[in-house]
Amino acid sequence: LQGQLPHLQTLATSSQRAREELTRQDKKLKRLREAISDQEQDLEARKADGKAKKRALEELEEELRVARVNNQALELRQHLHEGDTCPVCDGTITTLPEGDASVDLEHLQRRVERARKILDGAREEYQTRKAHLKTNRDTASEVAQEIEERHKPDAEQAAAAYAKAFEPYQVFGEDLTEV
Repeated sequence: LQGQLPHLQTLATSSQRAREELTRQDKKLKRLREAISDQEQDLEARKADGKAKKRALEELEEELRVARVNNQALELRQHLHEGDTCPVCDGTITTLPEGDASVDLEHLQRRVERARKILDGAREEYQTRKAHLKTNRDTASEVAQEIEERHKPDAEQAAAAYAKAFEPYQVFGEDLTEV
């Protein structure tokens, strides 16, 4: 046994290192999978937020479109008088409706532009985070494959070599590997 001690110690160390590396890789994979789960939840929330921002932008764009149409009607109204021929339908103008000159088209346009920038920023951030999620998924897949193809077999082989080296020293069914 004394002559074999250095060899047995080397096998024990090798087996221990292989188990530790397998444990490290398992923990790494677990952290990646937790990060992926968090990122997926984050992306879902950002997607919902982006849809809300898009609806808000569409509402503002519609408000601006309506205001522009109304503003054109106001412009046209200033040049018309009762009794004139309507340039749209060729009918005789009998009454002129009141107009709303209080709409600030420039202010509405700035609000639309601001909402568009916010939506564009949200889309960019979503794409960036989606790419990061893909990277983590790819990394997790590689780590899982490496565990299965390299670290598990290494740990199993090292443990088997260690156990085989101790077979001659087992006495009456007792395993000396735990001594």
